[in-house]
Amino acid sequence: MERVFTRINQKMKLSQRFLVDFRSSAEETGYKRDGIWIGQGQRARELMMVKDGCMAVRHGTESPDTVSMLINCGETAIPTHGLFLGERSPYTYQFLTDAEVFVMADRALESLLVKYDDTRVLLNFLLAEQLRKQEEHSLMLACFGPEARIEYAHAHYQTPFQLLTREGQASFLGMSKRVYQRYL
Repeated sequence: MERVFTRINQKMKLSQRFLVDFRSSAEETGYKRDGIWIGQGQRARELMMVKDGCMAVRHGTESPDTVSMLINCGETAIPTHGLFLGERSPYTYQFLTDAEVFVMADRALESLLVKYDDTRVLLNFLLAEQLRKQEEHSLMLACFGPEARIEYAHAHYQTPFQLLTREGQASFLGMSKRVYQRYL
């Protein structure tokens, strides 16, 4: 959580009172490897910050190797479908390692939104980071060849990428397992 606050405070300062209330509103909890935070078809009603560990975001549940995004230690997962739109998740959020996380329920978040303008600053920052990460991943898959994609995965997602199966790695890179294996 502190990593997130440090990144935000480089741009603009969050009030100390807000930070204290935010920390006290988030619950620290643990998940085991292969544990599911949110499954496809569930309504996500919380946001999560990964303190230690990593996870894969999978589209659908038919194939455990369909990987849409990876989340590293120190990053935030904001399931926008449920948290903001009230829709069921098209994704499954599954831990690749044992993990320690901070989770904030939607009611606590709503309470902070009413009380502090800093909450909007924080949410805007976190959503912008998530969007930037998704755009970068989409552009990488659309515009670059296999070698560049593999370099990108190792540079930005080293730990979670290594924990995926070969099929999962290929899926994350937007290629078939057969094509991926040619570049190993």
